[in-house]
Amino acid sequence: MSEPGRGPADSPGYWLHHAALVWRQVCESGLGDVTYPQFNLLSAVSLLGAAEGPPTQQQAADFARMDRMMASKLVATLEARGLLVRTPDPGDARKRRLALTDPGREALRRCVAAARRADEEVFGSGPETDALRDALRRITERPGAAD
Repeated sequence: MSEPGRGPADSPGYWLHHAALVWRQVCESGLGDVTYPQFNLLSAVSLLGAAEGPPTQQQAADFARMDRMMASKLVATLEARGLLVRTPDPGDARKRRLALTDPGREALRRCVAAARRADEEVFGSGPETDALRDALRRITERPGAAD
């Protein structure tokens, strides 16, 4: 049973959820013809590709924290739009490696700029924003958070 006078508005999780919804709405308004999940997957492919070479579809899905079916649908859509390509993995014929195309890199560049504008509009800048980012990073990097 909850304490008298305490409701959802007293929960940091409540405000985190609603702040995330506001940020995503502002961000999506600047993404153009790319959806936020597509942006998330393009980012994962780009970041993993820069660090380790072209990722598998599963590696990109895991990094983006999305399920396999969602990633598969997004990859098919992004490939059909010419934003990424799937190539066979030289070591395992069952796997495909993902890489951005030139139009995919350009779309990602535009999306990153939109996300930065959304960050500034929603969160501002300065020490309070830095502290918020650091607190959120600690939450997402804690053991078991990615499970």
